[in-house]
Amino acid sequence: MEDFLKWNPPHQEEIISDGILLPQSGLILHGKFKTFKSIIAMHTGFCLATGTDWFGHKTVPTDTLIVQIEVAEQAQLRRCRKYYHHAGLSTPVSKLWIKSDRFLKIDTSWGMSELDKYIAKTGAKVIILDPLYKIMSGDTNDGKDVMRLFDNLDILIDKYKCSFIVIHHERKSYEGEHKGAEQMTGSLFISNWPDGIVGITPTTHEDAEPAGLKLTFEGMRNAERFIPPVKIIISRDNLIPKVVHDVLDPFAQAKTISTELIAGEYKPLLPIIDDMEEIEQ
Repeated sequence: MEDFLKWNPPHQEEIISDGILLPQSGLILHGKFKTFKSIIAMHTGFCLATGTDWFGHKTVPTDTLIVQIEVAEQAQLRRCRKYYHHAGLSTPVSKLWIKSDRFLKIDTSWGMSELDKYIAKTGAKVIILDPLYKIMSGDTNDGKDVMRLFDNLDILIDKYKCSFIVIHHERKSYEGEHKGAEQMTGSLFISNWPDGIVGITPTTHEDAEPAGLKLTFEGMRNAERFIPPVKIIISRDNLIPKVVHDVLDPFAQAKTISTELIAGEYKPLLPIIDDMEEIEQ
């Protein structure tokens, strides 16, 4: 014990501050249907790649790979271009890659090998997988199938010293008060694996414009203090989340998250489209 207390580990810079995402860790973002999970995943990728604040929390510029499995490739490209335009970016972002692979099953040896290749080629230190049920060939309700998937992610975490953010769905309906991570579909092992869970719940009708959402930080193992919820709005016209109750100051005036994404600061965006080659903006 004495030797352990004297140990001076190497400095570990948080990817998202306040213990939300550390190197070699896992985070799950979950929400029901029509809660802009994929938009928030895309926004997260841009924030991490550029070192922009993420809903009031600091980030460091990090090579980030989004593996989008649910949305068709062309639809994902349209979303990226809309976000990119309304964020005021005139120069691309070099630390962000996007791969659309609707047949990737990471709980299989082939899928594991493919994801390994993507990470090796991009050098990504954060990989965003969207959504969980599409990256599995097994049953999300079966604990053994779920652990096969997470064991593979842990192997990649150890090999590449990377972190994973996984997007997950909730049950379609529930009665009474929202119960956080308990609303997630599938085995209880899903909520046991990550180092943190962020719940996305609607605060307006699903068809409202803009849509109102609340982010709740659940089971944050590496957080040294309570992280209060944050309320945001997202307009379908620009896909840029705006905080309406700041994380660090719940009474702060509403502000736009992406104000730090200033033209000229960052190098070209290299999204992965099949062959991982650069596309024209």
